[in-house]
Amino acid sequence: PNSWQGARVYVAFIDAEGKEGNLTGVFRDLGSKDWTYYKQEIFIPKGSVEVALCAGLANVNGSAYFDDISVKYRGNNE
Repeated sequence: PNSWQGARVYVAFIDAEGKEGNLTGVFRDLGSKDWTYYKQEIFIPKGSVEVALCAGLANVNGSAYFDDISVKYRGNNE
């Protein structure tokens, strides 16, 4: 499989013109697994005004279950 296939969670940052910029992967996994906790700190790129959180399957068959997904803003990183 390619690096973008499988069960995935990623964030997309969007600028003031509505253009989607950096895609940042939180996790990607293949195969059957028990519930697994994932956590990642991601810095917001300059010029971003919006963030989209995406969770699902990318070009694979099967099911993926996601529970208790959250995003927390921790203040300026400058």
